[in-house]
Amino acid sequence: APLRSLKNYCEMFEERCGSTLNEEGRRLVGLTQQSVGRMQRMVSDLLEFSRLGREKTPPATVSLEACLDEALADLAGEIAGRRAVVARSPLPSVPGHHDQLGRLLQNLLSNALKYCDAEPRLSVSAAREGGLWTVSVADNGIGIPAPKRESVFGLFERLHPWEKYEGTGIGLAACRKIVEHHGGRIWIEPAAGPGTTVRFTLPGLSEDPG
Repeated sequence: APLRSLKNYCEMFEERCGSTLNEEGRRLVGLTQQSVGRMQRMVSDLLEFSRLGREKTPPATVSLEACLDEALADLAGEIAGRRAVVARSPLPSVPGHHDQLGRLLQNLLSNALKYCDAEPRLSVSAAREGGLWTVSVADNGIGIPAPKRESVFGLFERLHPWEKYEGTGIGLAACRKIVEHHGGRIWIEPAAGPGTTVRFTLPGLSEDPG
């Protein structure tokens, strides 16, 4: 509520007094509005983050193929606008919560698109190792320095100023929380060429062949 009020006050001030402001005044009003918008997104992401792992419904069989389809549909506009190519291999079904696993894939794909200065080339694949599935999301983006590959999963951790790459620093922390809630782990490896590969494990269904 305080942020909504501040946003409304800024809009009212700009509407009533904007014509009397010089260039610097308009710039400062614009920066204030941007900051309010960023804070609103951060509060929203924090609320969602706090709810992760608190579901009262028991795990069900979740098709990661369906989760990926939904994530790609949600990102279709950005994928088309960036002329991105997404290669995919068959993904398994696992025990878990559909909404969380869908958000996990969408967060990883969104990051891969965001942190790529060239035309994005992404791939999603999975491999079975014993009782676990390892899912990989690889990109040809700007990469993550080796010393930062663990810290980027911390809450509010950012490698770049928001002016260059927007974000609240919560996305990867949410990914880790989702994966750990599902009994897996998540980590970052360097890609074979430019870019990054994020891998996470999830337990397989008991009836899956080993």
